[in-house]
Amino acid sequence: MTTSLKIPFDCAVFLPLLQEYHLNLYYCYNEEYYQGDVKLVSGINILKSLDDMYKNVKDEITVGYNLLKNGIVYKQVNLAEYDELLASATDRIECTRLKFCKSPITVVQISKVALVINFLGNIEEPNSEYIVCELSSYLKTGPYKLDARKVEMDELNKVIAAYPHYKVEIPKNSYLRFLKVNDKYVLDSEWSEHRVKECKGTLEHCKNQESIIREYAKTKFNKVFSIISQTLKEYSLHDLIKQLDEVKKSIDAIKVRDTKEANSQKKTLTFQFEKLYSIVDSISKEK
Repeated sequence: MTTSLKIPFDCAVFLPLLQEYHLNLYYCYNEEYYQGDVKLVSGINILKSLDDMYKNVKDEITVGYNLLKNGIVYKQVNLAEYDELLASATDRIECTRLKFCKSPITVVQISKVALVINFLGNIEEPNSEYIVCELSSYLKTGPYKLDARKVEMDELNKVIAAYPHYKVEIPKNSYLRFLKVNDKYVLDSEWSEHRVKECKGTLEHCKNQESIIREYAKTKFNKVFSIISQTLKEYSLHDLIKQLDEVKKSIDAIKVRDTKEANSQKKTLTFQFEKLYSIVDSISKEK
């Protein structure tokens, strides 16, 4: 799993399955990293612990100067001696020569500094296709991110499968507040108030949030679809017959050109309607 992770510099994660820490160290030309007596490398280090971590910082410090005349060293002085010479210079030419005709004498100073590591936490397989580990965008809350919108879509698709004959329109941006079922918007402002766009934190937190989001979405979608189903059942055959009567009146009111073809089309339409009407009427009588 770590091969796909981008661990930020000077950060570490722990892999419980392997019982290993993975530490990513930044390259710096004047620093060397150590754990105890073991030298570490710039980049990924695989360790058993994060104890006794430090770095040796190399700095060049000036301890004196070579005084030059015509580019040749004629005298070496320490910092205190140089300051005395500069203070005692009697004319401008001598003062200028001391300031500009010199080269530093340096030594390398090594300082042992405690290595500050940002431990990002345990990294485990989330066992959920909707939870990912994104260390590169790590926040103090934790390295995992839950895509709540995809969880909602997963639950919606499960409910849609149970109602295959319903016309469902999902907004292109997947913002389900404007979900339409049978040409009607079915979610209200309560959906917007309760939904979670994105969740970041520990793996445990993201898993818990996924369960909460799933339960809420499943309950909401099932309720919406069951209400529509109940409404359709309550739409009685009697109501349907009344609607058919209105359609029959509309057909009778159609004025067609006095042509053989137009009259034939109207007769065919009337025959088909009356056939449908008789079927519905017979079902109604059986009820």
